[in-house]
Amino acid sequence: MAGTLSEVDELGSASFTLESLRIEGLTGLDSDGDEQLARLELRGLDLLTDSLAASLARLDMDGDFSDGKGACRSNRCFSTWPE
Repeated sequence: MAGTLSEVDELGSASFTLESLRIEGLTGLDSDGDEQLARLELRGLDLLTDSLAASLARLDMDGDFSDGKGACRSNRCFSTWPE
């Protein structure tokens, strides 16, 4: 997936690419406070604006906070501020 965004707060216009996004067990959107997400897997997110370039290779989130990892794991994250 690829797209563009216009006037994103202080960042201005932006373009992005997303290799894949998987969402499992998303429920409770009809009622505030009842939202739940069993699992989210994001792969290959790249974001480019006039003032920011960012890349996220992988982000995994799950609803299990008992594993001591805060339900969020990521790797190879970086961002740069173009000159």
